[in-house]
Amino acid sequence: MDNPPVSAVISVAIVDDDPEVLSNLSWMVDQAEGYRCTGSYASCDVLFSGLAEPLPDVILMDIGLPVKSGIECTRELKRMHPGIRIVMQTVY
Repeated sequence: MDNPPVSAVISVAIVDDDPEVLSNLSWMVDQAEGYRCTGSYASCDVLFSGLAEPLPDVILMDIGLPVKSGIECTRELKRMHPGIRIVMQTVY
């Protein structure tokens, strides 16, 4: 039995302090069928100041961010938006 077609586009926000990684990930998400990059952020502070409604379906979060780590940022996001989905990624 085939799965029904998915009509909704999955929105993805990306948080990474490396400009090249951020650019490449944003491009890859936009090129993937059924996905759209709705925001790219270089730090948690930039994310918190720029994240707007409607929230993205998923946030791709780098663990090793300056000032506030991706883990700390995730804790704050989950307190503010308990249902938000976050995928952690790292080069380590």
